[in-house]
Order: sequence, then C-alpha cells, then structure tokens
Amino acid sequence: MGSTLEYWLSRGELRKVTPNPDRATRMKEDARKRLDFYASRKTEWPSITVEGYYEACRELMDSLLLIKGYKTQSHVATITTCRLLNIITRDQENLMNVAREHRNRFKYRAEEIEPELAHGLAKKLNQLFIRLEKKASCL
Repeated sequence: MGSTLEYWLSRGELRKVTPNPDRATRMKEDARKRLDFYASRKTEWPSITVEGYYEACRELMDSLLLIKGYKTQSHVATITTCRLLNIITRDQENLMNVAREHRNRFKYRAEEIEPELAHGLAKKLNQLFIRLEKKASCL
C-alpha cells in the first residue's frame, strides 16, 4: 500500500483542503455519539458493535485529518494517512485494517464476526478512540 502522502495525493484518494476546525469539532462530537450509542448495545449484536466502533474511530480520524488540511476518499487512505502523519502508530493502523476487513465482510457479505473476536476488537477500538479523542482535544 502507498507509503507516502504524495502517493495518495497522486491517486486522488487524498486531497489538500482548507482546515475547518468547526466542521472537525462537529465530526468529533458525532463520533463520540456514535461510540456511545454502540457501546450501550455491545452484547446485543457484537458484529454491529464492531462496525460502529470502527466507524467512530474512522470519523474521529477524518476530523483530525481535516484539522491538518486533508480529506480522504477511502477508508484505507484515511487509515494510512493518519499513520503517515503520526496520528496513529503502525499497530493502530493494523488494528484499524483488521477491523475494516471484518466490518466489510459483515456489511457486504453478511458474515457475522465471532462474538469473542468482536468483543476483543471492540475493546481495542474503544482504547484507540480514547487515544484519538485525547489527540483531538490538544488541537
């Protein structure tokens, strides 16, 4: 996968935009609401919980990119760009990619995520969300 910002810019999957702190703040608030909503339903449907936690993390990552003046056109570009800008670590990038793959299988192929795996992913995604939220509060 592309390992430079220039790669993603040249493919059109990453664009430079005017930083928009107000919109980024609204996105952060929406991400928190999404996470809280899915957290309250963890045991009801583990696969949908993972999807919700993943989306909340991705939305928060998108808000951090917007503050830095970037907008992406794909989930992979969001995740990779956040690592390239040191918003997330390589381990966190790997977590997001694993969650993305499971989310896609669930969403597009109706493949349920095993409950034990789903709970583990949700826990790790929640921890990532908390770290991202701390970074967002510093900007």
